[in-house]
Amino acid sequence: WEMGIGEPWPQFAVQVTGGVAWCDLLVGRHVFEFDGRLKYLPVDAGGVATREAADVVWHEKVRERDIAAHGLGISRVTWDDVLGPGRASAIRRLTGEFQLTCARFGDRLPDRQRKKLRKAHDRAADDYPPGWPVVTAEQ
Repeated sequence: WEMGIGEPWPQFAVQVTGGVAWCDLLVGRHVFEFDGRLKYLPVDAGGVATREAADVVWHEKVRERDIAAHGLGISRVTWDDVLGPGRASAIRRLTGEFQLTCARFGDRLPDRQRKKLRKAHDRAADDYPPGWPVVTAEQ
């Protein structure tokens, strides 16, 4: 993990309004969400959106609010952050956001909250079809 900020927990579940949100990556008490343009583009334009972009963005805002309500900081990461010429500045930004979360909430989940997230994750993972690749909370 290039940023040197702790052990990442990929694809974990958080209970939100209306169900479970699968988050891309959790380190300590900070969520890193990876965004691409495809989720905003309609299918006929080569994207994956089955509703208007404004609805996708609104759902994303509500989801982010619900995730943050668990005492988690959140950073948004784009492909340009990962692969573009601004990678070094993106790493500084993301590290700074992670450090702000640590200052605000601490650098690790309390055991009770970690167990709660693990339980939500495992319960949500149980809903997948047999053989579906799901990262378990123990990994």
